[in-house]
Amino acid sequence: MLRFMCKKAGAPGGGPDAGGRAAALLAQPLAALALCLALAAPALADRNDPDWPCPQHRVPQLSATQIWDGPSIDGANDWDKDAATVRLAGLLASRRIPQAEAIDALKAFAAAQPEATRSAALTRVFAGLLSTVNQERSVVMNGIVRFEQRQRARAKELEREGARIAELKATAVSDDKAKAELASAQELFDWNVRVFQERQANTPIACEIPVLMETRIFELAREIRALIPG
Repeated sequence: MLRFMCKKAGAPGGGPDAGGRAAALLAQPLAALALCLALAAPALADRNDPDWPCPQHRVPQLSATQIWDGPSIDGANDWDKDAATVRLAGLLASRRIPQAEAIDALKAFAAAQPEATRSAALTRVFAGLLSTVNQERSVVMNGIVRFEQRQRARAKELEREGARIAELKATAVSDDKAKAELASAQELFDWNVRVFQERQANTPIACEIPVLMETRIFELAREIRALIPG
């Protein structure tokens, strides 16, 4: 029922039928209208990746070549063997730490390194930062995917509920039992749509997190590179 209603009403826009489409939308029950708008939202995301609701493409891992123009990190895989490097990488990656504070910690670390080994030490810091951000970013992105999958399942369930309401409406005219069941089903449906919409409203917020993580690591990579001699 919901797919039919959404398709019939269409999306508001220009053209000779715009007024009719708007009127059709306004004639729908508020709950059904809300769900139509929610089901239309994934059109803004990547159509080839139905599990990914965000407007930016899903890139599972950030690579050093995207971010870094300093020394190669191929020999820096042992970054996690040094406690100070591990602590600093975690601090730099943490979104709870203001970036200015993270940069101060980075500069203090660099100043404490002997000049002969500073380049290698800072390269290990970047390697650790990249690894840490990729791990944390993967957790966030996988959470977004699971959320989107649950929302799609909820949308299908709401469609089934809507179809049941349509059946009850057809029989409620002459059936008091169906009329009572209709009232209860409609109340539950409206509640479920409201919950669906509230959860859907969180999608843009969740989609911003990977973007913020990418912005932070790009800026910190530049700060690390600036501290490497030569």
